[in-house]
Amino acid sequence: MTAKKKLLINILLFLGCVAIAALAVLYNYSYKICWRCDTGDYYKRGKIFVCKEDPELRDSGLDFLRVAAARQQAEAQLLLAECYAPELPEGYEPVDKRAYSCLSSELGTNEAAAAEFFAKAHAELTMTRLDDLSPQVLHNLGLLREHGMLAADAPPEDYFRAAAKQDYFPAMHHLLPCFPAIAEHHVTGI
Repeated sequence: MTAKKKLLINILLFLGCVAIAALAVLYNYSYKICWRCDTGDYYKRGKIFVCKEDPELRDSGLDFLRVAAARQQAEAQLLLAECYAPELPEGYEPVDKRAYSCLSSELGTNEAAAAEFFAKAHAELTMTRLDDLSPQVLHNLGLLREHGMLAADAPPEDYFRAAAKQDYFPAMHHLLPCFPAIAEHHVTGI
């Protein structure tokens, strides 16, 4: 074998080893790299990763949720707001209970961040008609508005009515005091 062939073989072997090492590194850290991910993918990955035992995965999950929230993903904004809130109103159902329970223990309370994320999520969600939103989200928005955790033009009853139109029982139950005749019938059965 000539010196040129030996040099060429050594260069090819070296490049092959470098390629294999690069693939191994990419494989080990592929969960952190989200190629061709849209905002929904960041949210889905984030809410799964925040419940993993590995602290590095939990940190990546929180990063993914923050990316989704920065890209105006309303569910990510609501989840972060719920976790930052010192206390949620009675009857409030978190968007994702599992992710909320995992993440709320990780994040400390931050009223300013909670208010900011609630306001951003409200702005994103109300770009559509209220009747197009899920009844749980409408009910939650009404509770936030009622407890002064959300500044909005619409009164809380508008959110409760829109949720009640979709047969959401907690919203219907919340509206009973607004209609005394119906409330009396509901309680007495008359």
